Amino acid sequence: MMMLEKVVVALVAVSLGTASASSPCRDPFLHPFNSESIWNTPVGSGARFVDVGLAAFETGQFHDDMNFVLMASGGRKSTYVDAEVVNQGWWGPIPARAKSACPVANASNTYCHCVVFGNSTGLKLMIPHNWTTGSQAGNNGATFMLNTTHVVQMQPTYRCSSNSPILAQWEQWRLNPPTGPADRFVTSLWGEGTYGAHGGSGLSSLGGQLRLGELNETSAPIQHALSLELFAHEWYFCNAKTNGSSCYSWPALTADSYAVTKGHPLKYGGKFPHLQPGTLLAVPAPKVGAVNATLTTVAGRRILSALASFGAYIVDDAAGAYMGRHGKTNINYEQGVAEELFENEGLVLSCSPKTNGGRLFHDLAAIFRALEAIENNSPANRGGGGDPIVPPPPALCPLVK
Repeated sequence: MMMLEKVVVALVAVSLGTASASSPCRDPFLHPFNSESIWNTPVGSGARFVDVGLAAFETGQFHDDMNFVLMASGGRKSTYVDAEVVNQGWWGPIPARAKSACPVANASNTYCHCVVFGNSTGLKLMIPHNWTTGSQAGNNGATFMLNTTHVVQMQPTYRCSSNSPILAQWEQWRLNPPTGPADRFVTSLWGEGTYGAHGGSGLSSLGGQLRLGELNETSAPIQHALSLELFAHEWYFCNAKTNGSSCYSWPALTADSYAVTKGHPLKYGGKFPHLQPGTLLAVPAPKVGAVNATLTTVAGRRILSALASFGAYIVDDAAGAYMGRHGKTNINYEQGVAEELFENEGLVLSCSPKTNGGRLFHDLAAIFRALEAIENNSPANRGGGGDPIVPPPPALCPLVK
């Protein structure tokens, strides 16, 4: 075993205790995408790490960027209903049509996202009858089963009551056969799963999520990459002041529309060329032990283990300014993870320096300050190439027809 692998495996053993035995294959509904997927590729022994200034990382808040995973399978179908999809969704200021339907935003309808005013798309999707998103503005990525093998991703997505249709930005995806990135919003659970509904990168809003159970102390180590969002105005780099195509790198397909917009308050302003949408970040092995020694939460140790073993992709802009110039920072997670963490550790996942005495905030900040970019991550060199520093996840279970 290589020294780098020993360090990471030792961290897992120390921080997680005895993990449950690996299953002979992966359930695609719980851990999707094939072994070639960027989300399932461990950091490689050939990874070349480069400093992107995160040793000076500061944030006002680790903010929740919750995603919704609604995949009807097996016996769960009995509690599901067919819900209509309505073409409606936005980021930023409330559009005029929403304002006219929602003159006053109130506590049950923040930002007017819950008022139905859009047009029906003619599509119906199977969802739990009582599933809701809440009304707070956010990226609100959602993944729905389209058929027995494929999911459709949407963002932003709202359903504020059990009798509401699904409100989603219809233009964000297409119902074409999944033949390539142009059709990225329809994805096979047995495919690579690279692309999806993240508007600031084109990357998947299903891949990279912290899933239910993954922060639990008794669970097996997290065996996939995570997805992160920094405050783009402070951190993300563009090589050209007027060319948005210089603002992202593989595997991202795009950057935020305002990345090079003169005078825009969220215009990208980072100084390190290797930090932008699509960047693969990881904690280099020589840093792992020292960081782990400072952590006080199970959640922090599990996230560190994942970031050392598989890393994380930059998928969007966390936006929002807190503490002066320092914006919020997001780790993407599935609906229910925050409640699970509070039940298990009494910790609030969306945390500031004062939340729970700053315990989780301290841990996450220490981990982020240790992150570096893998500059040689590429289609032919995923994870930086060489041998995987930890064993990859098991192969997918075959499709049952």
